[in-house]
Amino acid sequence: MATKSSDGNMALIAYNYDGTDDKKSKSDEITIDLKGLSAKRNIKVSVTILDKNNDNTYREWERSGIP
Repeated sequence: MATKSSDGNMALIAYNYDGTDDKKSKSDEITIDLKGLSAKRNIKVSVTILDKNNDNTYREWERSGIP
């Protein structure tokens, strides 16, 4: 999903997330190609990993004893 604000800033979110993460495969990779960006603009890239061990609410629920 991509958005552009009135001041020209853009935001992009891409995900391929299964909360159980039991069937992870090579197809879970996401490639993003950005073209036409101006060299005069600042670019900030942030990555949040959601997988079996990182930011996984399902696994945290399991670790807490499945209340």
